[in-house]
Amino acid sequence: MSPTPEEVARVEAELAATSAEVARLPRPALEALAPVLAQAQRETAQGLRSWIERADGESRYTAQSHRAVLAHLDRAIATVASLDPTLAEALRRGGAAAGAMAGQHVSTEIARYAQTFGGEVPRVPLNVARIVATGERSLVPRFRSSAARYAGNVGADIRRELAVGLLRRESVDEMVARLARIGGPRGAVALRGVVGDPGAVVEHISEGLFARYRAWGERLVRTELQQAYNVQVDASLHEAREAIPDLKRRWDASGDLRLCPRCAELHGSVAGLDEPFSGDVMSAPLHPHCRCRVGAWRDAWSSHFQAAAAGRSPAQ
Repeated sequence: MSPTPEEVARVEAELAATSAEVARLPRPALEALAPVLAQAQRETAQGLRSWIERADGESRYTAQSHRAVLAHLDRAIATVASLDPTLAEALRRGGAAAGAMAGQHVSTEIARYAQTFGGEVPRVPLNVARIVATGERSLVPRFRSSAARYAGNVGADIRRELAVGLLRRESVDEMVARLARIGGPRGAVALRGVVGDPGAVVEHISEGLFARYRAWGERLVRTELQQAYNVQVDASLHEAREAIPDLKRRWDASGDLRLCPRCAELHGSVAGLDEPFSGDVMSAPLHPHCRCRVGAWRDAWSSHFQAAAAGRSPAQ
């Protein structure tokens, strides 16, 4: 069944939003994100071709996801080319294959397949990928041991692969496998402390830390993604403050048996947008594997929570 003009227009609006988001990026962010976009485009185009060859059942849904992601990446790269032809030419020389999908017009094709899967047209998290790719407020440098372990090209490779995984909407497991493929730190790797320090636990790893120990890759993926999403939330809250002057931040922890004492202590605490929480902590996550998040808060909301807990409306 052919999609309606409204359905096609909705797809076009989503793709236009991606173009607009890229167009707003400052030059340094554009330079960091462009090669990530190109790599994600290549991998997604290859994945789409592979899925189309055996597209039935669940494969059709995966092909549609690849198709929509590729469309967003194509638009993003086209926007980069219009903003900076020199940068676009560098990407072309670097082997960035065009995603250009054969067949019908891309928006019509996506809209037609979207009907089968509830009309979903998945967006790509461009801003979160940018945060990861640039290392903006990365958690790694906060700790001397991890800063040494992931220094130099190793850290750059990790950031690139995580950003590509984000753009391709990969699961945590898929991103962990991505890190295992690049291997990670090699040679004398400190599993605790820093190489050369007294008491450091050092292991010689020729194939790469993530290839030998999956848990190290999973910890890095989960922690850095949590950090990137919190950085994005923090930026959004600062933008929203123009319209809501009394906006604050609230610390939310996961209340289960894995919750550490320090995060439990911070749960529910409130701070101003530019003020630290107790203990001079500026934002979540607090430590590797931390699942805490910081969200929007206004003092006026306290009465609503108290009323809900008491089983009555705030007006009563």
